[in-house]
Amino acid sequence: METKWTTIDLLRHSRHDWLNKIQLIKGNLALGKMDRVSGLIEEIIIDAKQEAKVSNLDMPCLAELLLTGNWRHYTFELGFEIVDDIAGFAEQDRSLTGFVLEFFEALNQQVTGSSVHTLFVMLSVSEEASLRIGFDFQGHVNSVEHLFDGLSVPDSIEMSAPSGDINSFFFELTVR
Repeated sequence: METKWTTIDLLRHSRHDWLNKIQLIKGNLALGKMDRVSGLIEEIIIDAKQEAKVSNLDMPCLAELLLTGNWRHYTFELGFEIVDDIAGFAEQDRSLTGFVLEFFEALNQQVTGSSVHTLFVMLSVSEEASLRIGFDFQGHVNSVEHLFDGLSVPDSIEMSAPSGDINSFFFELTVR
């Protein structure tokens, strides 16, 4: 289930990500596109704040998966947002992360075509103090139904029926 990252692996991936961001800023500066430079810097700040929120989850396995998801050679781009302060779900960390990783792997097998595929994951707390995790996919998959066939949902997690089609779908997990 786990990828064993060495310190060198983590630094290599992080350095690569930062160099890409700096090159975008540098290129737009050279073109005199100050509005775009300002927008890129704002995006970097927002991303850094979200990464800090993920890092502060009391769920280290899930945090690692979300923070390193784009380094795992998936055929989709992973984005995430932490909406609320989330605490009290540490004991579900391993089972939840196992399910999310299983879903990522299944999705990776189902993605087709050369268009951009994105999966956005949003974590929030419901009125009942449950953890809600929404998964919003934009792209193309072979079959939404087959995507969920082999997944085993842990007992502590409820999964909504996916809505959408092969080009876009959404589903939600509720962790109690």
